[in-house]
Order: sequence, then structure tokens, then C-alpha cells
Amino acid sequence: MSDKILEVKSLKVFFKSRGKLVQAVRGINIEVGRGEIVGIVGESGSGKSVAVKAFTKLLPENAYIDADLIMSGGKNLLNLSEREYRKIRGRDIAMIFQDPMTSLDPVITIGRQLEEVIVRNQGTGRKQAQAKALKMLEKVGIPYPQRCIKQYPHELSGGMRQRVLIGMALACSPKLLIADEPTTALDVTIQAQILDLIGDIVGEYGTSVILITHDLGVVAQTCMRVVVMYGGLVMEEGTVDEIFYTPMHPYTMALLKAIPSIEMADGSRLKSIEGFPPSLTNPPAGCPFADRCSYTMDICFKQIPDIKKYSSTHTSMCFLKGEDLKAAFAGEKYGK
Repeated sequence: MSDKILEVKSLKVFFKSRGKLVQAVRGINIEVGRGEIVGIVGESGSGKSVAVKAFTKLLPENAYIDADLIMSGGKNLLNLSEREYRKIRGRDIAMIFQDPMTSLDPVITIGRQLEEVIVRNQGTGRKQAQAKALKMLEKVGIPYPQRCIKQYPHELSGGMRQRVLIGMALACSPKLLIADEPTTALDVTIQAQILDLIGDIVGEYGTSVILITHDLGVVAQTCMRVVVMYGGLVMEEGTVDEIFYTPMHPYTMALLKAIPSIEMADGSRLKSIEGFPPSLTNPPAGCPFADRCSYTMDICFKQIPDIKKYSSTHTSMCFLKGEDLKAAFAGEKYGK
């Protein structure tokens, strides 16, 4: 991929917990191009949020990061001190968290919080920061921004608080915006507005976006490329069309079959994925999805599959042949 904003190779993340080692991310590669929106999907515990927090060094003290490369802005972030990393975080890489109420300080006004971000990352004066804070609230579609700037977080709706967080993230014109489940707590109408706003940001600023979600509908509406994670590994990666129309991994297929469809017969139920995610303290020797897969072979339990390449953008980690996966998906498409 040319003009990469982010390149990650062989990323592993471990946690020390109660004398045990939790292997949250087990060696993944991720690339993000300029102006690209990449979705990372998977069940809770798949490692998607942990992986992106490793890029920003926002993991707790009991976390340990190991990687061959985490490159952004021409710098290998692994070689930076915490002081140097603070200059990257917020300025070059910004993050929007899932719950805006816990991300905003409840006893400081919205305007003051925005100003602090601008002053800290850009070194501007207070008056310049105030003017830019007001401009950012206007940019993200806050009605009556001059009133909002004097309000506290609890005085705003969930959707407005999320817009404020997006405004904070964009205040320093970052090259990469990481959005961790940014619409989970919002109703459908507000969710659509936030997703449209993220799309507008990419168009106007050329910002790259990593969107973490478990909602495949959000991915289909917003993303250009998709990374499917499970058990701390990348199971499949491809464009939106490749993932939705020619999936090459049974886990991706299972996620797609769980999507509600207008073609479902009356009274039919969604097809859930039976079983439980793998243990992170004692991960399986083979494919992490083997225990829940409908197409398991003996080898699946013994070793992790190699990555197969189906196109310049489409890869999958599965022992099954491509033609077998296509035939299986064609017969069991979207909850039928």
C-alpha cells in the first residue's frame, strides 16, 4: 500500500494478571493508507480495541507490547520515549472513545476542555485557542456553539457529547483518527449523523480513520477496507465488497449469517455462533475459531493456518480451499 499513514508488523500485546499471562493480541499486521477508513470488527475480547490502544500507548501498566514495527509519520513509534510520544498522541494520532461521558471531565466546561487540548498540542495562546474551540464546535455540527462552549458535559445529549469528542480529536488536525465504538451508545438517527460526520472529515481533511466496531452495518456504510479479528489474530482482511460478498473465512461467514435480513422467513431466528471465544491465558495451538467452526479438519486444532492471498487486497487465515469456502457461503448466505 502506497502512502501509508500507519504500518504495524507482528504486533503482540500481553497482560500480566494474577500471576498469569493474557495474550490479547498474538501477532497481527495492519496498514492504513492516507484518507482511508479501515474497519476492525470482531466479537468482544477479539483484541481489536487492545490492538489500537497499543498504537497510542494508552494501555494499562500491566500491559507489554512487542512488535517488529509500528511506523507512523516516518517514525518507528516503538523507539519513542513517553515524552516524545506525547507529541504524537493528539497531534498526529487522535482517539475517540466509546463513552463520551466518561471521556469528558464533568466539572470543566466544554470550551475549557477544548482549549486545553489546543494549547497543549499546538502551543497557541488562550485567545487563539478559544476561537479555534468555537470553530471546531461549528465544524462538527453543534447547534448554538457559543452556548455549548459554556456548558458542562451533563448538559449535553449523548450525540452532542460525541460530537464534542470528535471536535477535540480534530482540533490539532491529526493524520490518523481512531474511533473505538463511537456510535454504540447512540440511537440509530444520531448514529447515522456521527457516521456521516466521520465521512465528511475524511473528505475535507484527508484524515485516515480506524473504526472499531462489532456492527457490520456500520462497516458496510462507512468503511473502505475491513480487518476481521478473532482470538487476538486477524482472520481475514479485504475491501468491503470482498468481505461482504466473497468472504474467505468461516468466522467472517458466521458473522455475516448473523445479520438480520429482509429475506428471512417470518418467525425464523438469527443464526448465532455457538460456543465460546478461546482462552487468552491458554490459547489453542491451532486456529482459535476451530472449536466453533462448522468446517473444522484435524489440522485446524494442531497449527495456526498460513495467510492465503486471494487478491492484492484480500487475505484469509484458513486451511480450507477458496472454492470450498465460496461454495459453503453460497449455500448458507445471510441467515438463510
